[in-house]
Amino acid sequence: ANKDSRVFNTQRDLEAGAASRALGLQMLPPLVAKAHLRGDIHWHDLDYSPATNEHNCGLPDLADMLKNGFSLGNADVDTPKSIETAVAQASQILSSIASNQYGGTSYDRIDEVLAPYAEKSYYKHLQLAEEENIPDPERYAKKMTRRNIKSAMQSLEYEINTLFTSNGQTPFCTLGFGMGTNWYEREIQIAILEQRINGLGKDHRTAIFPKLLM
Repeated sequence: ANKDSRVFNTQRDLEAGAASRALGLQMLPPLVAKAHLRGDIHWHDLDYSPATNEHNCGLPDLADMLKNGFSLGNADVDTPKSIETAVAQASQILSSIASNQYGGTSYDRIDEVLAPYAEKSYYKHLQLAEEENIPDPERYAKKMTRRNIKSAMQSLEYEINTLFTSNGQTPFCTLGFGMGTNWYEREIQIAILEQRINGLGKDHRTAIFPKLLM
């Protein structure tokens, strides 16, 4: 479902996979290879394994990477100062990981992980409201932060569904909800679910990814 066979990278990957499956069957014990061919068992990801040593699926520690910074490509990335930047960094991490493995990537307790950066956005708006003498600064800061969260969650879903990994597929990814109960965590939960309900584009198409786990 996440591979478009019209894309050149995908065609190349499918052709390489066919060759790898043939090689993999030769590497497996004959009894196992015959059982796979008969359909008695299924050797998962035979187009990659056992011919290569790439690992399948990953659970990156997004909370640690956002809190302490990380290196990606030629850049040393600092901790984000807003919810939008945190989500952009999460998308970049996901893209890099998905292009270097052939399985899925999961971000666990995403509401709890992103909440501190929503809080940073809140205090930015609160400071601005106080400096500009905006009436009811706390209400203004919450309103603007809620808008930031909704925009960030929309960007995350569009970013994931417009990405192509090196083998021409949309990253297979999952967002797991935590047990967050504070205002920031709740707003992130709501924004993720509302974005999924609203769908993508003018036809409101339901996104394939990310998978959402409660």
